[in-house]
Amino acid sequence: MMCSANVRSISRPIAGDADLAVQSLGSDVREVPPDRLAETAAQLWLTLPPEARQRTMILAPTNEQREAITATLRKGLAEEGLLTGRALQIERLIDRRLTRILAADPLSYHPGDIVVPHRDVYGSKKDEAWRVTARTSDWITLERRGVTGGFKPSGNAAQGAIDWPKTPAHSPGGWPSIDSASGRGLAPAH
Repeated sequence: MMCSANVRSISRPIAGDADLAVQSLGSDVREVPPDRLAETAAQLWLTLPPEARQRTMILAPTNEQREAITATLRKGLAEEGLLTGRALQIERLIDRRLTRILAADPLSYHPGDIVVPHRDVYGSKKDEAWRVTARTSDWITLERRGVTGGFKPSGNAAQGAIDWPKTPAHSPGGWPSIDSASGRGLAPAH
């Protein structure tokens, strides 16, 4: 629940008075260098008592800042003994959103990319994840669990039968991960 001062400060910029909005927040406003924003926000959250933490959300304008905030929070919660246990790394992929024309071009595929068919095609089954291991100007080589296959992108790739390709989110050829661990007294985000 927001206090009335915060509600007033939010409505003031809408009415065209941004300076008054910032002034009305008083001590709740902190000027921080942009490169310290994520760490400062996380550290301020960590100083809150548990009941205030339950009511406080940190919003980040970029994924990079979100990841920095998460890293700082995880470290702080672990130091407090609230985040314990073995960390689980979850792999994730980012869709490259290729047009049909690009999906039909072998040069759009890079070693390390992951391709996932939407239906049985090219000798692979629907929803199987295959890693691109090599490419030439007209052929893509794939590998999955020790099985090697491949295809010449055209036809089905251009018609959207496959979700080609996905790139590991942060590093070409490497797997990005999200660390997850259990904790005591932590409420799930809603």
